[in-house]
Amino acid sequence: MEKRDASREICGYLILFMILLFQLFPPEHSGEIGIDDFESKRVLQIPVEVQEYDLVELETLPGIGPTIAQRIVARRAATCEDIDEVKGIGAKKLELLRPYFRACSVED
Repeated sequence: MEKRDASREICGYLILFMILLFQLFPPEHSGEIGIDDFESKRVLQIPVEVQEYDLVELETLPGIGPTIAQRIVARRAATCEDIDEVKGIGAKKLELLRPYFRACSVED
């Protein structure tokens, strides 16, 4: 019984701490929420435009290494068809990449 009471007390303190933090440091965006940060989009798994990826970020995608990342950037790929034409990307790899690119998120 004492553990439960201690847990509730800790939770209460955490809630008070969070309220205090929000009062001291209010969120910058009140009202409409917009997601402009690239990393936030990746974490939330929101597809982005191909051009928003840099070389390092492209290499984090499944099946993309340094060489293919350089080919995508060099080709200035913008559409799903452009990505499909990059040497080293076939139908299977394109299917793996679809969720990451806005141009490919809806069937062409």
